Amino acid sequence: MTILIAITSHLLAVISPGPDTAIVLKTALNKDNSEVRLVAYGIGVGIFFHCLFATIGLELIEKLIPNFLFYISITGGIYFIYIGIMSLLDTGEGRSTESTGGSYFKIGLLVNLLNTKALMFFVALFAYLKTQVDQLFFFIMYFPIATCGWFLLLGFLITSIKGDMNFLNSNILNYIFSLFFICAGIFILLTS
Repeated sequence: MTILIAITSHLLAVISPGPDTAIVLKTALNKDNSEVRLVAYGIGVGIFFHCLFATIGLELIEKLIPNFLFYISITGGIYFIYIGIMSLLDTGEGRSTESTGGSYFKIGLLVNLLNTKALMFFVALFAYLKTQVDQLFFFIMYFPIATCGWFLLLGFLITSIKGDMNFLNSNILNYIFSLFFICAGIFILLTS
């Protein structure tokens, strides 16, 4: 039952809208599936680090680096605003070669690592799991792989249908995602 609760909780958290979903959708709408894959891999690696942080103990990190979550929140808020502004400035014309594959991986990784909601989710989930199961290795490996798999599927579906749907190709969605990141960043900065 514990495993089912953990897997279901994770699934619901992953499919709910948030910064990871927004960056995957934005990339899928503006780029090819290869760039989306790199973003999804970056998010998966970010989840792996969240799981490691949660298992080694956030309290230990807080003792070593006072106000750790505050610094992560501020950095995340600034980064989200940066992503939103850069997206607004991106006209989509002649910029397809500007970013290298590695930068798409970094974008996915940073968006996930700087998402304190994801960090707190895994801290809470692993606090529960530590009291219920002996081996956490399964979860440390499962959560990143499942997360990456979800975003690979989502990215594939969007890149597959975007040519058939004019609304998906319009700049309206780019503006919506850009404003989402700017508003999320401002909210994070104001509430940190």
